[in-house]
Amino acid sequence: MLAAQKAAEQATASTALLKVFSSVQYLARQGLALQRHAECQGNLMQLLQLRYEDVIIIQPWWSGTTNFLSPESQNEILEMFSHSIQH
Repeated sequence: MLAAQKAAEQATASTALLKVFSSVQYLARQGLALQRHAECQGNLMQLLQLRYEDVIIIQPWWSGTTNFLSPESQNEILEMFSHSIQH
């Protein structure tokens, strides 16, 4: 049972991270800033809140995890996109 629960949590986290990656990719492609001075009012946070309202299964992940949305994480995601483009 524990293995099944862990697998379900990992699937939810994977889905949520894919939403984060696709949102960052969209904003970068449009040339829009990811965040503003007030972190909760940035383009990325607003877009993710809108997307997470539509996908009920990842709402608990959204409320409990914010460390994947830090400026350092956002920069790392953008860096990964730039490396994939260069290759």
